[in-house]
Amino acid sequence: NLLQAQNNAQVSEAHLRIAMGALDIPVLNIPDVPVPTSATPCVIGSIVGDEKDDAAALKKLTDFALTSRPDLSQARMSVAQSETALSTAKVSARPQLNIDLNDRQQFDAKNNPLKRASEIQVFALGFSVPLYDGGNLRAAVKASEASLRGSVAQLDTQQQQVTVTVEQSWRSLQLARASLPAAEAAQKAAQINYDAAIAARQEGIGNITDVIQAQTSLVQAQINYVQAIYNFYTADAQLAQAVGLADRIV
Repeated sequence: NLLQAQNNAQVSEAHLRIAMGALDIPVLNIPDVPVPTSATPCVIGSIVGDEKDDAAALKKLTDFALTSRPDLSQARMSVAQSETALSTAKVSARPQLNIDLNDRQQFDAKNNPLKRASEIQVFALGFSVPLYDGGNLRAAVKASEASLRGSVAQLDTQQQQVTVTVEQSWRSLQLARASLPAAEAAQKAAQINYDAAIAARQEGIGNITDVIQAQTSLVQAQINYVQAIYNFYTADAQLAQAVGLADRIV
């Protein structure tokens, strides 16, 4: 188990170095992770604030994500672009009214260049109807309508996915925070049990089997506590990413 844990640590450090683009750094100086408490702030704390109601806090997070995530902004821009393309296609398929106004002036260059000899104003009004174009204009309108429906459907799908992701991440963070006290209490209880087994063995009223079992339980409790700390920080980062605050993860 120790060899496996050491190998996992080296592999994780290599993955972190690749993610950071720091392949030229031989060894990363990784500081100790502070143990989170009930007062440890989360990345999304600026959104939720002091809100105690679970439903209200979740609504704040969802509304923030729907307005702040760049992928949703891009999807809304695609819808607006499709609407503009449809409007243009419809205008092209309609009868066109053209108005043209020309003003032509002639000067007497020989006798008096500054004197205007004549002036001609032409006003033209044209009206064109696309009688036959092989169905291209109608097809363009239908294609633009289909593109708009696709953009709207894609936006709706993304919004639903974001809503679900935010709620799942929010529940995971709550569970991770609630699991920390239990994991810490279990580790303390396992430590007390192990100390008692050692003392009993020293007094001659215990056996080596009790000590080994207590030590195994203590190691497992320590592993569970470390995993609970990892779950908390991971859930915090995942929720920050879900609401569009991944750049504030520290």
